[in-house]
Amino acid sequence: MAGNLSVDRERALAIGGFDENFIGAAYRFETEFCHSPGRRQAATIWFEPRASIHHLKLATGGLRSFGDHRSTASPVHSAGDYYFAILHRPRSGVTP
Repeated sequence: MAGNLSVDRERALAIGGFDENFIGAAYRFETEFCHSPGRRQAATIWFEPRASIHHLKLATGGLRSFGDHRSTASPVHSAGDYYFAILHRPRSGVTP
């Protein structure tokens, strides 16, 4: 997960932006953004070790809107993983 992900908006949009089909908790949206072959060729990904994030530990909001991922059976916590797998599955000529 990319809690510290930051992008230059103009450059990100120029190479296709984020896939808005990732919904709910949207797990893997950032992986897909970095993984797509066309985007990999169009830009360089840099790691910035000084980047940080401060979690507020609030009782509501954010991912909590979809239930606790550790104790809920809500599909919003796995839909992104499945969507990513479908997008990037090996192409063997077999149709799903």
